[in-house]
Amino acid sequence: MTSRAAGVLARLLDLVLPGTGMLWAGHRNEGWNAILAWAFLPSLMATSVVLLDLDPRRAVVALCVVYTAMQGLLWLTPLGTVQAPRASRAVAGALLYVVLLGLATLSMSRSVTLVTVPDHGQWPGLLPGEHVMVRLEDYSESPPDVGELVAARTAKGVLLARVVAGADDRLEVSGPTLRLNGAEVAADDLGDLSLAGSEADSAEARNLRTWRERCGGHSHIVFFARGVTMAPVKVDVPEGQVFLLADNRSTAQASDSRDRGTVDVRDLVGRAEMVLWSPGPGLMPRWDRIGARWP
Repeated sequence: MTSRAAGVLARLLDLVLPGTGMLWAGHRNEGWNAILAWAFLPSLMATSVVLLDLDPRRAVVALCVVYTAMQGLLWLTPLGTVQAPRASRAVAGALLYVVLLGLATLSMSRSVTLVTVPDHGQWPGLLPGEHVMVRLEDYSESPPDVGELVAARTAKGVLLARVVAGADDRLEVSGPTLRLNGAEVAADDLGDLSLAGSEADSAEARNLRTWRERCGGHSHIVFFARGVTMAPVKVDVPEGQVFLLADNRSTAQASDSRDRGTVDVRDLVGRAEMVLWSPGPGLMPRWDRIGARWP
């Protein structure tokens, strides 16, 4: 390989993974510094999203700015004459990057996980197919609060729904109305649903009415379509179980404890938080949805 071809390849390697091209060209200090920086900064951004609630879109913009700045610095570094490319160093740098990124991912996986919204149960707060960050919780010692939005594993797949009753509670569900231990759960009628954008034309939006429900100290929006009738549900929640209910309570495109039964607290994954990815039509994401939260 000629010195010119080796230099071009080094530049291309730096575009793929900053620092590997410099290592290939024999510039050890510049190469290792770039590798370590590019392993540290994405981990820092991801940690900020997870722990500090940084908007994921801002994290991506920040990484793009940093990547561009690093590329500028690397391209301004003269390669000189590349006589004997150091392929082993470039591979070692790439492996170090993978190991460091893997360790960061493993560390964060102990705190959060991703859950795909399975249905229309939380629509339009959460859209089917969106990837939601769920903060892992051990509910075996401390059950979730009534009103908390949680993810749960069941034999028929993942549930993403609201805790509306806990152990030893008596629950009655009649249309949009809940009665918990004989008392009606407070809910303010907010009128018909009003949406903008493509979701306004969805069949789910037709005749949908909204209420602000105050359940267990939590305040959230629930929906029920006018003209829909559903069989009332009465259940005594067993010890160690919770009853999960969709916020979009009249949709036929959702599952919750009304058809799957109460859920053992040991099967609860954690508390649902922000949307990390929202796939839109075609290959483009819904950028305005990334970072959205449903209380």
